Amino acid sequence: MLQGLFGNKNIQKVLLFLFVNNKCYGTQLQRLLRTPLTSLQNALARLEKGRIIVSYCEGKTKLYQLNPAYPLFAELEQLLKKTYTLLPPQDKKLYSLVPQESGERRFQIAWLLSFWERLKTVKQFTRLAQSRSKEERGWKGRGTGEVLVSHPEDGVLMFHERGSWQMDLGADISFSNTFRWILDKSAGRISL
Repeated sequence: MLQGLFGNKNIQKVLLFLFVNNKCYGTQLQRLLRTPLTSLQNALARLEKGRIIVSYCEGKTKLYQLNPAYPLFAELEQLLKKTYTLLPPQDKKLYSLVPQESGERRFQIAWLLSFWERLKTVKQFTRLAQSRSKEERGWKGRGTGEVLVSHPEDGVLMFHERGSWQMDLGADISFSNTFRWILDKSAGRISL
C-alpha cells in the first residue's frame, strides 16, 4: 500500500512492524516477515540514514525503533495507523508479536474475551473532538448517539451507530456509521 510512496515494499514492512511493536532487530524481522535479511538490512539502513528510525544496542543486539524526534513523526504515525487498519486480518498477523509464555498468553486471551463480551453490551457512545487548526472552522465539538450491535458470524461484531454531532459553532449534524470488530483468538487481537 505504501510501496508507491516509499518506493520499496521492505520499507513499508519495517515501518509497519515498528509501528505495531515499537522495536525490533534485523533477524527478528527476517523470521517473522519471511523476507531476506539483506533486503531488510538495506531498508533499515536507508530509514536510519534518513533519521526516520534510530538504533541502539541491548547487549550485542542492535534494536531499531521509530525516531520520535523525526520532524514528521506525528504524520508518519497517522499514515502507518491508517495503512495498518486497511490491511486484511491475515496480513495484520505478520506484524504482531504473540507472547511466548503460556501464562501470559492465557491472561491475554482471558482479557481479550472479557473485552469482547463488554463490546457486545455497548448501547450508546460519546465522542469529543478538538481541532488543531487556529481557524474557527473545524470539527471541534461533541457527538452522541445510539449503538445497535449485531453478531453476523462467530468472531465478528457490527456496530451500527446513529447520532448527532454538535459543533462548538452551533451547527448540529446527524450521522450514521458502521464499524466491524473482529476477534482473532489465534493472533490474540481484536481489530476494528
